[in-house]
Amino acid sequence: MRIRLKVSQLAITFCCVSRIAAQAPDDPPSYRLTESYVKELARQNTLLFELPVTIEGRTASVHSPASDCEMHLAGTSGIKIGFPGKVIVEPPNLCRFKPPKSQGKSWGAVFDSRVLNKPCTAVGFPRLYAEHIKNGKPPANPPHMVEVHPALELRCGNSGTIDFSHFLTIVPGMGVIQAESADQCIEGYKLWVRKNGSEYQFLEDRPGKCGNFAIVDAVVDPRYVRQVGGGHSAIAQVWAVDGRSHSLKLYTYSNTPEDASIAAIGTSGNDEPSQTLPLHGLLTVDYFSVLKTVRDQSGTWLSVPEWTEIRFPLALVVFGKAQ
Repeated sequence: MRIRLKVSQLAITFCCVSRIAAQAPDDPPSYRLTESYVKELARQNTLLFELPVTIEGRTASVHSPASDCEMHLAGTSGIKIGFPGKVIVEPPNLCRFKPPKSQGKSWGAVFDSRVLNKPCTAVGFPRLYAEHIKNGKPPANPPHMVEVHPALELRCGNSGTIDFSHFLTIVPGMGVIQAESADQCIEGYKLWVRKNGSEYQFLEDRPGKCGNFAIVDAVVDPRYVRQVGGGHSAIAQVWAVDGRSHSLKLYTYSNTPEDASIAAIGTSGNDEPSQTLPLHGLLTVDYFSVLKTVRDQSGTWLSVPEWTEIRFPLALVVFGKAQ
């Protein structure tokens, strides 16, 4: 039987975790974001972030479910991002859903004819997650820390709009990191930020077990369910393995069963849900936590001259119910 803390303890757990000692001033940053990009995140304040992008390369084929069931589209943003400066756009579950016949016979053909080297706008979650920093190579797989993932729409001018919004689900056989790895990642991931001129610098301490997709059981605190553009956010007590719980932010998209479940919990009063939600989703740096660190409660931007820990830096973007 799963051992759980009471939800009344969850807010205490989430609010009062001890801070790690400050980092040395000469520690080099893991990556950097421009002030303009961070302020654009704050301005849009949504799960349906709109990022102008020109796609310059793609992976050769759609990945299998065990990998991620996606095709990665790599390119350059119309907003200067930082360093590394490439962006990856990842529509979900292309291995399961075929393109409309009017657009092309395969996803590769669709992207080659309608997207590649054209000015587009990618719409979806503005994921921050450093990948391939040491082993990436343009144009299809560059080092990056900015993604639109899941990408739910691509708007490419005269080429029209490609809608992926109904693809957000769990495909049988879809890969995840092992439960113990997910537990160690959620527990051990740390992130610091400082402001230097016109850029925000980030210092990452990332367990080697961290990956992309993970499964957790979640008890959502009804007092911390919030509507946000495109869906909901919630603070939950989660387990990747029995006996070890963590506080974690969840994001769900409108018109999904999981979003409806979390919205219902939010209107149920302060009663602890009687059951856990088995959720399969995408780990990400929580950009809302970043914004809370570099602004005060009134929204005034702070100077942040020294390394400052971002509390509760990770979140889970929910794709669906765990199989």
